[in-house]
Amino acid sequence: MKMTKPDPKTIKNFPLDNPKAGIVCERGNLYVCERQHFWNPETKKKSESRLYIGRIVDGVYYSMEQYRRKFKRDGSLRTIERPKARPYRRKTAENNQAQETAATASTEQSTPSALQTKRIGATTLFIEIAKQIGLWEDLCLTWGEAACRAACSLASHWLMTAKNASYLYESWSQNYLLPFPRTITAKEVTEFFAELGGCAGWEKTFFGARIQRMGEDEIFSYDATNIATKAYEIKDAQYGKSKDGGYRRQIGMSVLFGHNSQMPAMFRIFPGNIADVSTVADLLTRVDLIDEGRVIAAVLDRGYFSLENLGECVDAGHKVLIAAKMDVGWVKDAAEQVLSDLWDARTRLRGCTIWGKTVQKEMKFADGKKRTLWVHVFRDEMTSHTANQQLFDEIEAFENQWKAADYANEQTVKALRQSQTLKYFMQPKGDPGTCSLERNYDAINVASRYFGFFASVSTMPCDAQTAIETYHNRDNIEKCFKAGKSDINMDAVRSHSDATMKGRFIVSFCALTILCELRRRMRRPYFEMGSKGEVKHKLPPLADEMTFGALLNYLDSVKVSYGNKPEDIRLEEVTNKQQMIAKRLGCPGVFDAVPDYARTA
Repeated sequence: MKMTKPDPKTIKNFPLDNPKAGIVCERGNLYVCERQHFWNPETKKKSESRLYIGRIVDGVYYSMEQYRRKFKRDGSLRTIERPKARPYRRKTAENNQAQETAATASTEQSTPSALQTKRIGATTLFIEIAKQIGLWEDLCLTWGEAACRAACSLASHWLMTAKNASYLYESWSQNYLLPFPRTITAKEVTEFFAELGGCAGWEKTFFGARIQRMGEDEIFSYDATNIATKAYEIKDAQYGKSKDGGYRRQIGMSVLFGHNSQMPAMFRIFPGNIADVSTVADLLTRVDLIDEGRVIAAVLDRGYFSLENLGECVDAGHKVLIAAKMDVGWVKDAAEQVLSDLWDARTRLRGCTIWGKTVQKEMKFADGKKRTLWVHVFRDEMTSHTANQQLFDEIEAFENQWKAADYANEQTVKALRQSQTLKYFMQPKGDPGTCSLERNYDAINVASRYFGFFASVSTMPCDAQTAIETYHNRDNIEKCFKAGKSDINMDAVRSHSDATMKGRFIVSFCALTILCELRRRMRRPYFEMGSKGEVKHKLPPLADEMTFGALLNYLDSVKVSYGNKPEDIRLEEVTNKQQMIAKRLGCPGVFDAVPDYARTA
């Protein structure tokens, strides 16, 4: 049946001010084009050329650019509208409203049947936390409202199930009320990842927004890890050495983690065949490019300790604190300078059983330049005692074995002669069991000289007390990586293109940010305040009562149900304990009514 051309006046947004614009029908689709007529000297006939300027879908005119951003090639609606690359800036309320309207119009939700129920539980807490920490706003700023809804919905799935396979989301989401209302198939999830990772300039916009939310005095921990993949289409997937010593196809990922905020600030993907130690200066320089003027203060693990890294950080103006290796010559020299002082009460550090003192050193680097570093040398009383106890237990046990060797077999006697413990004794005058051993106290003193000693090096002046307090906070990034691999399944990549891989990591970053903030809130005590500001009641941290998994299970019974109309949606019964859990996590009232995104989606 032939399609009837509609009246342009009935088409929404039709360019009526363009007299050349006309509607044509081709292969069942309505196009808008500008017709131009000319005389063709070859055919000696009047000919026509067309300039296609737009398409009509469901009574709405879209320019060709708008159509490509909103629809796929087959005419189906995209999961998210392709955004334009936009400069990094805060959106005005007017822009926010316009984008929310467009996002709402681009998503369609099937009408739920009467008495249908959907779970909200912990997913509502995830969304509320994302809004409180500004993650929701930063996602909207970078990719738009619809993409923000989809990313937070996927992140909720990963947090609830600890599984991030794309095909699992479609069936799981049927039972949950989520910010993105329309069901997303596995294919659409993959396309969504590609659109996230393929958006131009997202790193500066998104990471810039996240870093700006952190204070100017924020200190960052840096760490990197390798993630296995079998994808050959990903350029950064290269064969590299894994943690267990073998070789595998992998990509590298480094993360900056804020000490004060206790949240990840940004990440970077690098080839899997590049050593982690060489990636430090690059990521810190990226922060300078993203947030100009910010002076970075970062804490690094012993694995990144090298003069080359220290020199690059000094030249770039980065404030870096790195755990040092005690077997390095110039670190030993610094330890020798303060050795006698580390038993003095003046060097005892507050809040720990550690003595410490700082040495300023002028170091000559491989490029011939001299740079100033500060070496912080520490002595741990407990570690020193334990190490000495183990050493003398080993020496005494060896002496007993040597003395009783005349009753041992030949294999045991041979093992005693070749034992490394013999270095703590003078050269024996006979075979095991035939003579006594004499201790070499000089060798014992050399071996135990630095028991309990450790050191760190900074590129900026600070005292030993500040250095030890700063480094103690570094374990937060280790917990962050552990949570990402165990709770969000980030230990493997199942993507097969660079853009899809980046998009997947963006959603992982969002889930990890929400998870870190939720765990931080679980670790803090709850104070119930009175009307005059006094503390009426104090409760211990929620983490003392339940694990993260137990929290998810307990809140999973919170549901909403639908009536005869889509707007007839109500919250079902919520227990007092569930309400109290929300309060203790800093989300009071989140279970008082149906989530706001259920009304606006």
